[in-house]
Amino acid sequence: MNKLTPSQQKLAEKHIKLVHTAISEFYRKYPNSYEETYDACIEALVKAARSFDESKGFKFSTYYFLNAKHEVFRMIRDKNVEKRKGHTISLHTPIFEPKNGASVKLYDLIGAEDRYEFIEKELLKHAWAKLNETEKRCIYLSFFENKTQTEIGKELGISQAHVSRIIRRGLEKMRSHIEVLEGSA
Repeated sequence: MNKLTPSQQKLAEKHIKLVHTAISEFYRKYPNSYEETYDACIEALVKAARSFDESKGFKFSTYYFLNAKHEVFRMIRDKNVEKRKGHTISLHTPIFEPKNGASVKLYDLIGAEDRYEFIEKELLKHAWAKLNETEKRCIYLSFFENKTQTEIGKELGISQAHVSRIIRRGLEKMRSHIEVLEGSA
């Protein structure tokens, strides 16, 4: 386990059995490649060991399972984004295999933050495209310009209540579109 302090590494090694429990749970609920599920659960163990704070009052196992679920969902979104592009590319497919047998995967080359940010942006871009111009304008003014619904209403010549309904309808449209995209694994 790389980049862990000795105490973090000891914590991860002490709880390695949690990985197998998580794999059993997530592989059954969200059937994907066993290897990819394993990779996501190991990644979660490393992240949990690195950031666990005992003073918060949580058990490590609880904290780990939240991290594991998050990583598995991210893995599923990674795959869904690639499928939507018209072809499937697994981030876990070896792209280089040196003679020593340790393969390098695309997953290893792309930083975690870049992967997650890319996937989230793709999902939002697809969902945003489903909105009409009024919904886009109201959501943009509300969330990016920090305008109140009353201010937006005055700018667009509609009531605050109407702005509220437009924003709610637009966000519901985006949410349901993202759920459809995530469910098409």
